[in-house]
Amino acid sequence: MSPAVETTCIKQSLTIGSCRSLRSLGRSAYGYAPHTQVVRHKMKQVIILIFMWAPGFSWACSCVETSDETAYANSKSVMLVKITDTKLVPSKEKGEVVQAKFNVIETFKGTTGELELLQSTVEWTCSTALISGHKYLIYSNGEKTKKISACTKSRWINETREAELLEKYRSKK
Repeated sequence: MSPAVETTCIKQSLTIGSCRSLRSLGRSAYGYAPHTQVVRHKMKQVIILIFMWAPGFSWACSCVETSDETAYANSKSVMLVKITDTKLVPSKEKGEVVQAKFNVIETFKGTTGELELLQSTVEWTCSTALISGHKYLIYSNGEKTKKISACTKSRWINETREAELLEKYRSKK
């Protein structure tokens, strides 16, 4: 008998004789047949795969994809803003939201109108982080509070990476 089996038998308080008789029956010191352990392992793998591919249950963000041109055409105003202040506030609809105050850096279309706050949810997979000091491209339709998510084209913007888009919008003024 191998030292590992002997150690297992001792831990299980089995005599060497009863441990040998378990082995001769094709069972481990834990009472399971070796093939049962393999079957249990395979069942766990199958259950995990079922949950991974279960239809109708997903945490991924799914949005209707629109182009920047379409968002520009459908918006009353388009502007580049810099977040100056953020705060976490309770919301009746979605737990907590981040509200941000901002300064308008540049207006590409329309006017800022009544837009006073930007808002993003905290507990939603499609939420967009609103961070003080960062610049955002905002597509607005005259609302007082603009709700921003991954499903809207309003977003954080890297001016270097998106310089071409900003130049295109500047030329449309």
